[in-house]
Amino acid sequence: MKQDSPQLLVGLLLLSIALVVCAYIGVSGFRDIKKADDIITVTGSTKKDITSNYVIWDFSISNQGTDLQALYSELSTSIKAVDAFLKTQNLPTEELVQDAVSTEPTTFYNKDANGQDISVAGYILHKHYQLRSSDVKKIVSINQAASSLISRGIPLVSSPLQYLYTDLPTLRMNLLEEATKDAKERAMAMVKSTGSQLGAMKSARMGVFQITPRFTTQVDDYGSYDTTSLEKDVTAVVTVSFAVQ
Repeated sequence: MKQDSPQLLVGLLLLSIALVVCAYIGVSGFRDIKKADDIITVTGSTKKDITSNYVIWDFSISNQGTDLQALYSELSTSIKAVDAFLKTQNLPTEELVQDAVSTEPTTFYNKDANGQDISVAGYILHKHYQLRSSDVKKIVSINQAASSLISRGIPLVSSPLQYLYTDLPTLRMNLLEEATKDAKERAMAMVKSTGSQLGAMKSARMGVFQITPRFTTQVDDYGSYDTTSLEKDVTAVVTVSFAVQ
């Protein structure tokens, strides 16, 4: 019985050491978890209204039929009328882009005297123009004046004006800075109510930019870039995490 005493004492000593180690690990783990939880994540945003400073207008003239020579002669008359109109607008060379006339074969379907469908080979002739300028008001005025061509029988097909903003890279940087400041102010207000203090920024994630028509609420999960309106709103969103002390 006496021989077992040293072994018993050694066993108890090892058990005590194990309990101390386990307690230390438990406390350390709790401390790490607590530190990991001492982070606040907030979303900041900012919005700025802008006016488009660049515009693009695409339009074309075309005709179709079965007599290629007659079609080209007819289209040439329309081209002369359009070119004469554009010349009166005093457009710089770099603001006007025009393609050569393109010819596309096609097939027309008619009915014969017996009501049966018959196919006839034909052509579509097409000429495309594009005006692009930083003088937005001028292009808008030309676009409106071009209706006179239609009233004269010119087969003009007009696409909607595309309103763009060329300073977006700089604007994005400024808006990201403002959105981050907004996130910090929100975080400070939240931790102040708990008696804590806001620590260093831990991480930041940029959200998508929304460029929308003025006074609208439309958004897209992948971001949006409106080109239909002259006046726009640009919204930036960031998600930022801060340490809490």
